[in-house]
Order: sequence, then structure tokens, then C-alpha cells
Amino acid sequence: FVGPDGAMLKLTLDEFVEALGSNHRSSENPEQQERLRSQLCALFKKIDASCTETVNWEEFTEYMLQHMPGLNQGDASGGGDQQS
Repeated sequence: FVGPDGAMLKLTLDEFVEALGSNHRSSENPEQQERLRSQLCALFKKIDASCTETVNWEEFTEYMLQHMPGLNQGDASGGGDQQS
């Protein structure tokens, strides 16, 4: 989401899929790769609520914080037994 010059980038669908799926390409068969691509395309469309056909860092993080359980709850991994 940050270009070589430090400017904030807006990723297109293809750039988004490439950026998020690049670590999985070598270890998966073509069927798994296509399933991942399909899931990333669906995620992109959900994140791009403004329908600009691009996603920036702000949109990405806002979506993740609102829709991913546990991400916006601080360090909730401590088991819930916190002492005051």
C-alpha cells in the first residue's frame, strides 16, 4: 500500500490479489490457487465499499478492524482472566 516514493497507493483488484496471494502460489496446486484468487476477489469487493475499483490502506484496515473477530479488541489472547 506504499509506493517506492513513500506515497500511499490504491491497489486495483489484480494488484490486491497479487499482493495478498503471492506467498501461497508456490505451495498450492492450480485448484487451490484459483480458490484463493476467488476468495481474494470477493474480499476486495467487500473492502471497496466506495466502488472505486481500488482499495487503499485506510479502507483495508477499516474493513479488517470491523469484520475480523479479535483484531479490534486489543490483546485479548490472555484468556480473559485479567486482574485490575
